[in-house]
Amino acid sequence: MTEHLRLIPAGRTDECVTLFTPDAVLEFPFAPAGVHRRVTGRDALFAPEQLSRDL
Repeated sequence: MTEHLRLIPAGRTDECVTLFTPDAVLEFPFAPAGVHRRVTGRDALFAPEQLSRDL
């Protein structure tokens, strides 16, 4: 977690991706409308199209 908190604000997302396993899942139960509540797979976690979606 410490490494994640260091890398993200620094804009070093390419390095942050390596902290996750290929089958990683992030859940955002309180995500606002238009934002995915669940993102599956390391590659998808940092893909720009995963940040929002059309509803």
